[in-house]
Amino acid sequence: MTQFTLGQCYTFGIGVEKDETKAFEYYKKSAEKGYDKAQNSLGYLYINGKGVDKDLKKAIYWTIKAAENENEHAQYNLGNCYKLGIGVEKNLEKAFYWFNKAADNGSEIAQFQFGECYRLGIGVEKDEIKAFKYYKKSAEKENVKAQFQLGEYYRLGIGVKKDETKAFEYYKESAEKGYDIAQNTLGYLYKNGEGVKIDLKEAFYWCQKAAENGNEYAQLNIAVLYQRGEGAEKNLENHFIGTKKQQKMNILMHNIILQYHIKKVKEQKRI
Repeated sequence: MTQFTLGQCYTFGIGVEKDETKAFEYYKKSAEKGYDKAQNSLGYLYINGKGVDKDLKKAIYWTIKAAENENEHAQYNLGNCYKLGIGVEKNLEKAFYWFNKAADNGSEIAQFQFGECYRLGIGVEKDEIKAFKYYKKSAEKENVKAQFQLGEYYRLGIGVKKDETKAFEYYKESAEKGYDIAQNTLGYLYKNGEGVKIDLKEAFYWCQKAAENGNEYAQLNIAVLYQRGEGAEKNLENHFIGTKKQQKMNILMHNIILQYHIKKVKEQKRI
C-alpha cells in the first residue's frame, strides 16, 4: 500500500479510524517523493488547516509543485488562488494561464471556469465563441453550470445560432441534476412555451423544485403561480418552504395565497 493510499485511508476512515494528522504525515512523505496527487492533497490540507496548522505559503508551494507535475486539480486550484488572491497576489493573467492548463488536461470544472474567463474577460479579452467552446466541453462531462450556460447561449443566440429547443434541452439536463437556477428557468420556459409546449403543471413543478433548493426568484414565481391558480390550484395548502432562512418568503407566499382565497370567495359570492 502506497503512502498516498494510506493518507487517503486516514482521511476517509477506510479500514482505520479517521485521523487528519496521520493523513497529513503520509501525504507529506509521498509528496516529498514527487507524487503529484499527494502534493495537491498536501496543498489542500495546508490551505484549510486540516491535520496541520494553516499555512498559505506552504499551501501554494505544494499546489505549484503538483500543478507543475501536470495535476489538473492542482492547476485549477492554483488558478483559483490567483483569481481570488489566496496566498498569492491577485493576478488574473496567471489565473487564466492555470485554468487553461487544467482545462486542456481534461478538468471539467476548469473547462467551465475557462469558459467563464472568456465570457467575463478574466485575464483575457472577452470571446463568446471560445466561451461557448469550453462550456460545451465541460457540459459533455455533466457539469451542471456549464449545461445551464449552454442553455443561455442557445436561448439568446450568444456565440452560436439561436435555438430554443436546444436551449430547453440543456436547461433540462442541468435542472434534472438539481441546479436551482436551471430549475427556475425551466419553469419559466414551460410557463411561456419557449422551446417546449406550454405546460403549467410542469412550470409549477420546476419552480417548486428550485424554491425548495433555496432559489428566491423561484419562491416568488411560486407565489405568483399560486395567486393566479396556474398549475397549483389543487394543492394550495401543501407547498410551503420550511427552513428558517426562508421564513420571509413563506410569509410572502402565505399573504399571496390568502389573497387568492379571498378572490375565490368573492367570485363564489357573485355566483
